[in-house]
Order: sequence, then C-alpha cells, then structure tokens
Amino acid sequence: MRATVAIFLILVAVDADAQLINITSPTSSSSWLLNSHQEITWFSLGTSGFVAIELYKGGQYLGTINSGTSDDGSFVWTVNPMYQDSPNNFIHTPNGTSVTHTWNLQEYPQDLYDCADYQIRVYDIFDSFIEDYSGQFTLDQNTIESQDADALDLWQVFGWNVSYDAPSSRQYNCHGWAWEKSEGGQTVWIGVNIGDGGEEDAEDVYWTDGSYDEVSIDPWTATASNAPKINYPDPVTGNHSGNMTGTPGVVQSKWGPYPLCTHPWTEVPYTYNNWAHYTPQDGPNTAASVQAFKVESGVASWRAERQVNVGTWSVLSTDDLSAEWDTLCGAIPYNVGGGYSARVPEAEYYRLIERETTGRVLTHQTVSSRSVVAPAPPSPGVSLEERARRIDARRAYLQSVIDSLPPSSISSGETIVCYTTSGSPPIT
Repeated sequence: MRATVAIFLILVAVDADAQLINITSPTSSSSWLLNSHQEITWFSLGTSGFVAIELYKGGQYLGTINSGTSDDGSFVWTVNPMYQDSPNNFIHTPNGTSVTHTWNLQEYPQDLYDCADYQIRVYDIFDSFIEDYSGQFTLDQNTIESQDADALDLWQVFGWNVSYDAPSSRQYNCHGWAWEKSEGGQTVWIGVNIGDGGEEDAEDVYWTDGSYDEVSIDPWTATASNAPKINYPDPVTGNHSGNMTGTPGVVQSKWGPYPLCTHPWTEVPYTYNNWAHYTPQDGPNTAASVQAFKVESGVASWRAERQVNVGTWSVLSTDDLSAEWDTLCGAIPYNVGGGYSARVPEAEYYRLIERETTGRVLTHQTVSSRSVVAPAPPSPGVSLEERARRIDARRAYLQSVIDSLPPSSISSGETIVCYTTSGSPPIT
C-alpha cells in the first residue's frame, strides 16, 4: 500500500503597518531569584526603536528597570524587588532635636505566595500605547517567613537563649525600636538603610543632645528601671540598640530586618565588648493643661499650668501667656521641637493644644471655650483688601500644614501653640 503524506502550508499575513510588542520572558511559570541576572525578552514590530521597561506587583507600578534601551528584543536585569522606600524627616528626640537618616521602608512580602504576582511591562518610549505586560511571575526573594526561619536557624546554631517576640520586618530596626517605636512613636528605620546608605551613628543624637544620660552600671544588673536603654557601638558589626527588661541583664531588641526578640545582653550577632547604658534625663514627661483661654480685642490670652520634662522646650508652671490673635493664626513653623502655631479661622470653638510635628501630644489636657472674637482694627496703612488677602494666605498655608501632618494629629477647630522656655509663644 502506498503511503500518502499530506503537507499543509499555513500562511500568516502581517500588516506592514502593525505596531506591537510581545513579551516572551518572563512567563507565568518563571521564578527569578533576588539579585540574579535574568534576560527579559520580547518581540516587536513598528516601534520607534527604543523601549522602556518597568516592574509591577499586583498591578501596581514599583519602578523603572530601564527608561530607554534599544528595541533589540533583549535586556539583562539584575533582579531587584524595587521597594518603595523614602526618607522620614519627622522623628525627634525627647528634647526636640531632629533625628537624621530615618526612613520609611516598604515591608517584606509575608511569604513566597505573596511574591507570585510580579509583571514586566515593555513599551515604546515615544508611544506608550505600544506595550505589553508579561504574565505574572514569581520573584523568589526575602520574605517575613524566610527572615524568621533564618533567624531561628542562627539561634539554634549558636545555642542562644532567645525568645521570639514579633515577626521580622524591614520597616524598623534596633534603633527604630529602642528609641522611637517602643516609646510610642512611629515605625521607622533609623541609621544605615538596608536599601541605600544612611549614617551608622544616627542614634547618637538621643544622648548627645541631653535627652538621655549615660549610666555606669554592670550590664548583668541593668534593668528597665535603673538603666532602660543599651547601645553597642561597633563600626565592624554595626551599632546595636535595645531596651533592658525587668530581668537583670536581659534585653529586648530588633536584629536589623530580623525578628524582635528577648535575649541575654551578650547573646547577639553584634560585638558586645563595648556598651553603654542610658536613662531619660529627667524621667517621664508629665501632662500640662491650658486654662482661661480667651480672645478679646484681637489678643489671645491663657494660663499654662505646669508641664516639665520635655527637654529644651516646655511650658513653665503657671505662666500667663498672651499673643496677638492674628499672630497665632499665622501657622508659624517653630524649629525647636517642630511644633506649629495655627488656627482654623472658621471654627466656633478654639482649643490650645501643644504637639510635635509627629502628632505626639505634649499638652495632654486642654480647656475649650467659646469666645466672641472682637476683630482687631486694620493696621495703619493696610487696606481692607490687603488685610483680606493676608487672611486668605494664612488660611491656605494653615491648610497645607494640616494636610502635611499625620491624620490623627489635628482636627478642625484646634489651635496649636508652641511654648518656649522663655514663657511666651513665637511672635513674628
């Protein structure tokens, strides 16, 4: 019997004017290791000859891998998750000194399941509608789960007596925990950023500005009550900070991006030949209150009852304070402690509240009063039109101040006033 072979010729017509990009790698089955070199490949027709490459996660833009490369169908990428990190410029010591080299860092994914939704976008730099997105692929990187596992392995290898208190996180480190977060402040990374630069000794400002005093004590007898903070200064392994616990010689600290844990002070992956203990200079802060607040004939007056232990700026006990109401309405930045003097002009109720720019309340108790504010006469030589313009400018600036503060730090109708050690609010 003669065999018959059928040959089919398939012709595909391609429009000569077609414009397209088709990504061929990565695919939905790709799993790329962090810091490995991977080739992004694509096929294109009718482009300008130059493309840009971007990284997405869960449909959200993360960053640009290359802003303009030749459209030759291939680009080698050193795999990077492109965390959305940024500086944090609102951290202060108890004495009001700004802490430099502080960072808001994006958190690790929880586990590898959360790493399976990355995509690559390739598009023509002169016509972004000519584009393609890859299938969702896995970026095999550090996760909270993997960081915890690495830490537990380390503890077992060295036989350390360590207890696990909180999961790994790249959002705060040992200094962020000891000096800020554990004191009721923000979740922040202080010092050398695990992503990009920083300052090894950034935490030193907490004692160099007098907020904390050094305590001479045997570390094995140190506790939260007699020497609450410990710092291990070492340029080789890196500086480390922690909080002493109620058990002598036992510290709670965060090990870089690894877990928060409790451990004997010598059982750490840092050099402990040098150390120092610190205690707050004046003890814990106490509340103050504002009384008899009123506004008459354009002048605001009030009595500030005792507030102490806020370092270089404070409300002195039973101070009678006053200022021109227009001055208080000016949203005047105040450098020491980072407070503000501001008022919402339309508010029916006025309250005096002292805060830092972080939103931390220093004057915890206030007295509100409804005041009939008698408008002050226009300043000599200033027209009503100019006065109205100034009021509008104050309102606009005040709103920008309110918008820049954390959501919980101010509400409409509050007046924020800074007090200085001289006993009077800032005047311009």
